Amino acid sequence: MIEPERLGSVSFFAKKLYNIKKMKNIILLALLALALFSCSTREKSSEIDMAGEWRFALDSADAGITEKWFSKHLEDTLHLPGSCLEQGFGEIPSMESKWTVGKGYAEKIEKIPHFKPYMEKDGEFRHPFWWTPDRVYQGAGWYQRDVTIPENWKDQKIVLNLERVHWESKLWIDDQYVGMENGMGVQHEYDLSKYLTPGKHKISLCVDNRIKDVNIGPDGHAISDQTQSNWHGIVGKINLTAAPPVGIDHIRVDARDYIDKVALVQFTVRNKTDKPAKVKIDYSAATTFGEKYKAPDQSITETIAAGTIKVVEAKYSLGENAPLWNEFDPAIFTINAKLKTENFTDNQSTTFGIRTIEAKGNHLLVNGRKIFLRGTLDCCIFPNTGYPPTDKESWDRIFKIVKEHGLNHVRYHSWTPPKAAYEAADEAGVYLQPEFVMWIRFGEGQPIDQWIIDEADRTFKYYGNHPCFALFSIGNENSNGGMEYMDSTIQRFQRIDPRRLYLDNTRDNFSEYCDFNIKGQKFLYRKTYGVCSNNTDYDRNDFFSQQNRPEITHEDGQWSSWPNMGTLNKYKGSLHPYYLKIYRDLMKEAGVWERYDDYYMASGKLQTLLYKATVETALKAPDHSGVQLLDLRDFPGQGFAPVGILDPFWDSKGYCTPEEYRSFCDETVPLARFKSYVWNSDQTFQSTVVVANYGPADLKSQKVNWQLTDATGKVIGDGQFTHDLPTGTVTEVGLIQLPLAPVENASQVKLELVLPGTRFKNHWPLWIYPSQNKPEPTNVLVTNKLDNAAKEALKRGGSVLLALPASSISCNTNGAFAPIFWTKVMFMTAPVHTVGTYCQADHPVFDEFPTENFADWQWYDLLENSKPMIMKELPGELRPMIEPIDDWNKPRKLGSLFEAKVGNGKLLVCSIDISENLEERPAARQFRQSLLSYMSSEKFDPAVSVELNNLEQAIKYVEN
Repeated sequence: MIEPERLGSVSFFAKKLYNIKKMKNIILLALLALALFSCSTREKSSEIDMAGEWRFALDSADAGITEKWFSKHLEDTLHLPGSCLEQGFGEIPSMESKWTVGKGYAEKIEKIPHFKPYMEKDGEFRHPFWWTPDRVYQGAGWYQRDVTIPENWKDQKIVLNLERVHWESKLWIDDQYVGMENGMGVQHEYDLSKYLTPGKHKISLCVDNRIKDVNIGPDGHAISDQTQSNWHGIVGKINLTAAPPVGIDHIRVDARDYIDKVALVQFTVRNKTDKPAKVKIDYSAATTFGEKYKAPDQSITETIAAGTIKVVEAKYSLGENAPLWNEFDPAIFTINAKLKTENFTDNQSTTFGIRTIEAKGNHLLVNGRKIFLRGTLDCCIFPNTGYPPTDKESWDRIFKIVKEHGLNHVRYHSWTPPKAAYEAADEAGVYLQPEFVMWIRFGEGQPIDQWIIDEADRTFKYYGNHPCFALFSIGNENSNGGMEYMDSTIQRFQRIDPRRLYLDNTRDNFSEYCDFNIKGQKFLYRKTYGVCSNNTDYDRNDFFSQQNRPEITHEDGQWSSWPNMGTLNKYKGSLHPYYLKIYRDLMKEAGVWERYDDYYMASGKLQTLLYKATVETALKAPDHSGVQLLDLRDFPGQGFAPVGILDPFWDSKGYCTPEEYRSFCDETVPLARFKSYVWNSDQTFQSTVVVANYGPADLKSQKVNWQLTDATGKVIGDGQFTHDLPTGTVTEVGLIQLPLAPVENASQVKLELVLPGTRFKNHWPLWIYPSQNKPEPTNVLVTNKLDNAAKEALKRGGSVLLALPASSISCNTNGAFAPIFWTKVMFMTAPVHTVGTYCQADHPVFDEFPTENFADWQWYDLLENSKPMIMKELPGELRPMIEPIDDWNKPRKLGSLFEAKVGNGKLLVCSIDISENLEERPAARQFRQSLLSYMSSEKFDPAVSVELNNLEQAIKYVEN
């Protein structure tokens, strides 16, 4: 008897808990299976649902085949669909566990030794780089159950369908070996016609989740621990189907002809008999989603030779009024086909949409209309299961959220979603780009080369009819091992299935035959395309206009915020974000945990405005074809990258609404191009107004209203332009020119653009400062060092502004406006270590320098010319008015502006440059004035006392 392995002391209880949680579903599925089985024996049903209880055993020693486990009766049980790991099988994880990811992460642990005390705490292992699973296992596992085949299935074509197997499956029927399948993103299908005769049989599946000879990349999101986890099992539909020996195996529809609307329909017809079969196929198509429409009925006859499969082609004229599929009005057709012979009848159906996508020069066109892809990545992030859902309702929700945020495109980074995703995206009007591999080298004759071709054939067969399947790339950031392979593979894809556009590598193509390119970012101190200065008058069209194919920017954004600790209690499955507990402990140790709420919101607001700049920069370039953002959601792996405005559950993180996001990311977006966010009152504000219109139609004689208002809502200036806005264009509609002399005081104002009669509007903050500063007070000593003069002034009870230059501060810090790129764990040498700045907006020190609680664009120059101080040597109750928010992986209490009593005197310490080139730096000049005005007023009354020696230690503080 085979003893199923129990690698972990609580696996029995974990499995029981899993079963209790799913008991209702199990009972319902069991009843359904029983009903189907009963129907199959008495009512000639063509399907047996195989969901329910299966026998199971792990096979870590790879003994099952040699010892013929398929001939034995496995004793343990679990539920399918599901993963054995979430049901208590496998090893309790530790750092010594065998993980799937690539090499190097163990070495990273040695570079962050401050993590180690928190990685095992209170009996709980916390993985620092990705979700901690309840169980981890790589290897073979055996799934077994019995089935009774009804008498009426004799001589039928019997197929076992396994949706979403992870990864390789080998199948035995009784003692007979059937074969192996290793499709990753498609279902495994086994033709069991010659194995399953009427009566009882035993089905034994050996599933293996290891990377073997086919290396798709251990960090790819199809298999990596980083996101979905390397689960083990079958999580989609599992059934046996029976069909007559003569019938339709598959229907392929090529409906690219959006002008004449003639579709090429290919019926793959089988004849498993020993005689030729004359078949008649009656078929008809009608919309089942979108505009109601029915195409004419058609039929075709053909003779199929004995024992063969033949593709029968028909040109199907759908009619001149047949509606098209696009992102705005997605019309979905269902074609129903009925095959008849003298002895057999078979039915088959599929869905499709009339849609063509093409590359014309450097532009993307759908049905002849230029489009702009506003995309997000999906890195296979499913927090409660690890694996993607296979029900359409789950995907309906996801694409609803995608569209609510103004997006029309999803790139599936190094993985392929299940069929339900395509069905939902068809209806939502979202363009999809699936992939296969990540960080590998192909084209060198290794098994991966043929697997890519085979997997592509499978993917195009099962998902190719879906109009949402518009783009395809082999994978992410790979290496070219052979140009001949690249060229021939891309040309093969284009030849066998021209219904979409093809790319060989996501981030800079290899083959000249690629239809489009996804362009790698150019980094400037880890700042991406969207942000290079504190103005909006820039784009990258100088680059895009010179390209000979459509260019999409690769993984743009990656702007991090502070971690969202609120998700800790949302995880209800077998995966846990225990790294958040590590960060929480580190924050408490550093004395910044009590500042969490403020820091979290301030960093999120900065993140939002940077995504706004990123998307707007892309939209302003008329020859740019799209942007793929990383990401709309937080990324749970690679050391955790909180780069999304949504959490891993697709829920809001609380600082940006869909409406706010859509104001700068939509089919039509009004845009402003101005030279600076900061203006002097003696200047004339100028801004060119443009509109990016990628909507369904031209906007004729469209009015565009502009308005500049102050904080009270008072209108400073307004106006209107009228212009035609052709779809697929970025149109300049007018120039705003507004003298700012009426603004007497330092003010934050809002520029708003509105397209009346539509939902499209957008806005930007601006800051206007008096062109003439007040004389500096004589009762404040301004100095750049804590010298004897400063000490003497403090001793006398004076007021001192200590404006420290960066060179005088010894700690290892850097001032920055933009936040950490991705995560410091992945890019340890990157100079930026902050994720925004919190400002005490209601503090009187800002009375003449209007600000919100986060660092908006008026802070750009100030923060880029600053050096935060580490506050460790100063009293804990001393709270800076400006607090840079440090890296969550190694948080420190930082300050760039704080006040203190020193002896009899009053001190304001500023580590932002407010001394150099003030005539060219209006924000710095105004900030300095605000500080001095505050210090010369009665409001300047620090509450916390600091000893001079502690202050000097803080300035010279150097970390170990």
